[in-house]
Amino acid sequence: MRVDIRNLGDIRKYLKRFPDEMFKDAKDIMRQGVMSAREKVHKNTKENLKVRTGMLRRSIQYQISGNKLSDLRASVFSAANVGGEKVLYAPVHEFGATIKAKKAYARIPGGPYLNIPTSENKTPAGVTRMKAREVFAQGGYIKRFRSGGFGVFLPGNRLMFTLKKQVEIPARLGMVEACEEQITTILSNLVNALGGY
Repeated sequence: MRVDIRNLGDIRKYLKRFPDEMFKDAKDIMRQGVMSAREKVHKNTKENLKVRTGMLRRSIQYQISGNKLSDLRASVFSAANVGGEKVLYAPVHEFGATIKAKKAYARIPGGPYLNIPTSENKTPAGVTRMKAREVFAQGGYIKRFRSGGFGVFLPGNRLMFTLKKQVEIPARLGMVEACEEQITTILSNLVNALGGY
């Protein structure tokens, strides 16, 4: 997922006024802007998400490209791969999503369902302790609640998962917003750098 700060009318207007020898200054201004945007997104991951592995935060990077003022581009993005691990869920946290059950528990009335781990089945960091297969391998069973829903239990009536048809993931990463917030700063810095030109 990539958020570009480019082709924005006001920024383009100021870049056109720069002489070619000011390319480095303009590039530095754009770099400062996207670095600030990236830091804001890093902060959002700490404040708005329950950080388990830190993979999403590490995936948030920035890039400056272009060899002349007319093609100067600045981007903040989530890398699809961090240290050999795939990170594909940034768009879900940026825009929100409805995650629906596809196949699992299709034979249960009303199925299929998603496994939603309970606090009993999570570490303090929120990482799932046992997968459903592990629960069933240890004698786990499915039981209907009085409310009509279902849960996956370990012997001793320990609820490990609740079964849900879907879950809503709210938009909370804020990449677009962080980039848009930098436009005014970038413009101000471009105007100051332009000086007497």
